[in-house]
Amino acid sequence: MALTDPGKGLSVMIFGNACPKGTAAAKTWAGAVLGTIAAGKYPLADANVAGGLKPGRFVAGSAADADGEVELAPIAVVTGYSGGTPGNYVYVDTANNGRLVDVLPVGAGNSKKRVGIVLAADTVLLAPCLFDLDDPVV
Repeated sequence: MALTDPGKGLSVMIFGNACPKGTAAAKTWAGAVLGTIAAGKYPLADANVAGGLKPGRFVAGSAADADGEVELAPIAVVTGYSGGTPGNYVYVDTANNGRLVDVLPVGAGNSKKRVGIVLAADTVLLAPCLFDLDDPVV
C-alpha cells in the first residue's frame, strides 16, 4: 500500500528548543514540506521540474496563510498519514507540492531527494535538511 498524505490535519512533533520562523509563500499546513527560500518567502516544496524544482528543506511546524509566519522545523515526526510502509523513504510528491509519497519519483528532471522515512503506517520522520544533500534528479 502507498503512503497517503491528506495535506491537512497532520500532527507535528518538532525536535529542538526553538524553530526559526519565516514567511510562507502560499497557504501552508502543519507538516507540509517547504522548499528553499525564494524572494524572501518559503514555498511549498516542488519535486517537479516543470514547477521549478523547489527541493524540500524544512517541515512546516505550524499552519500559515500566504504571507503569514510559519515555523521552520529542520526535523519533525509527523502523524496523520495512512498506508505507509515502515522503512520506506519518503519524497516530495511531483503532483502535489508540499505533500509526500513513498514511491521514488520518475520522469526526466524530477527530484528524487529523500526527505524522510516512514516509521509506521501513519507516522513519518521528516528531516529534509539531512537526506541527500546533493539533491539528485531522476
